[in-house]
Amino acid sequence: IEAALLGLVGSLIMVCIASVFASWRLALTIILSGIVLSAGVLYAREHVGEMETVQNNIEERELTLTGSIVSYPQEKSDAFVYVVRVLHADEVKLGGENIRVYDRSPTPRFQYGDRVTVKGEVTVPTKDGYRRYLASTGEAGVMYRPHLTPLEEGNCSLICVGVRSIFQLRTTLLQQVRVLMPGIEGEFVKGLLAGHDDRVPQTYETAFQRTGITHLLAISGYHVTILLLVVRQVFHRLGMSVRWQLLTTFVLLAGFVVFIGFHGSVVRASIFLALVLTAQSRGRYFSGVRALVLAAFVMALMSPLFVAWNIAFQLSLVAAFGIFSLVPALSSLWLAHDWKAFLGSILLETLAAELFVLPLIMHTFGMISVISPLANLVIVPVIPPLMAGSLGVALLSGLPGVSALAPLLAYPIQAFVDVGLTVIRLLADLPFSAFEVPQIGWTWVLLSYALLGVVTWITRQYALRKYVTSHL
Repeated sequence: IEAALLGLVGSLIMVCIASVFASWRLALTIILSGIVLSAGVLYAREHVGEMETVQNNIEERELTLTGSIVSYPQEKSDAFVYVVRVLHADEVKLGGENIRVYDRSPTPRFQYGDRVTVKGEVTVPTKDGYRRYLASTGEAGVMYRPHLTPLEEGNCSLICVGVRSIFQLRTTLLQQVRVLMPGIEGEFVKGLLAGHDDRVPQTYETAFQRTGITHLLAISGYHVTILLLVVRQVFHRLGMSVRWQLLTTFVLLAGFVVFIGFHGSVVRASIFLALVLTAQSRGRYFSGVRALVLAAFVMALMSPLFVAWNIAFQLSLVAAFGIFSLVPALSSLWLAHDWKAFLGSILLETLAAELFVLPLIMHTFGMISVISPLANLVIVPVIPPLMAGSLGVALLSGLPGVSALAPLLAYPIQAFVDVGLTVIRLLADLPFSAFEVPQIGWTWVLLSYALLGVVTWITRQYALRKYVTSHL
């Protein structure tokens, strides 16, 4: 209730500001957004209460569950992790919740859609961060040493077969990357291709955080955009009609969402791109900011806990909002249309994203990366060709007759990644690369975003007036 009221109060403050500097149309938009936000907070809190009740009922209890596997086998150092959708529980009333289970088998024994019986003690994490992360993905608890028994296979639908095939492709590609590029280089490439960073050493994770490039290993809208640009170039060269391009792109986006494992940021980016592409195919312009807000609203309806508690999704959302709302105005003010514009756009996008994620980072982590713009300026331009080359080599390694060439082609990629990781380590080791700051409360977070909203609006209005004046 307090959060909802705070959202309404913040909206009223923004209305007062808008009524002074702009029109009542903007004020009405802001207050409607505040009402929707407050309703969303109350809706999420209801689901939070339901999840907490479930967690309290199953915590530290020995349970026997029947369910189905709804994830790919996630490889850890000493186990394979599955997410089991609970269909029935003997001891408590459960149904529809997910449980994360660790299977200590040396090889994956199950695949998506398999029905299993799981017996073991359920642990609900005590750390709020991990507890909320699990809850945001619909997982009520964890079984670290369960006994898993396969049940008779039921009918696997056409969709189930498709998901299994995509998960198998993912597993095969990651295995090929590991064979071709063992060590940290291969783990970095797997993170780029599939968001697989489970085996990245802690020293490198810290270096990625200090340099502000963790987003490259956490699959997000950036990776979806790269995929879309490549696909559209291929379709254009093939001479496909607009309708077939749109349908094929939607199928590929859906396949990529499955390939990544239904990651929330990729789902959001795919919904966003689907809205924009549909509008473009009809000859209409659809604002990036509006498409982003609508995509987030759809995500909130699908999974309110994910939007409310998943910090990775929240950071991805506000970073994208900063890029779409602020970068176009700044680009029109002082970016030239030459080769410098490419690097300048990367710098502007990095600065806008860093500016908009700053309040959330200060609230959650209490650390700011100063070297992030420079690190992104150095690393981001080489990511698309690196992803394309790594994917191509991994695919070649599985083809008969040409697989022998794959190790030779992988060697320069591995050497290039090694140089990039060395640069990242050097930047992270600089004493001023990052520093800790006091964590702030939600009141300051909301006030910070209100201030950013005003600054963004003023910047956009100034850029618009300058554009109109220069073309009169």
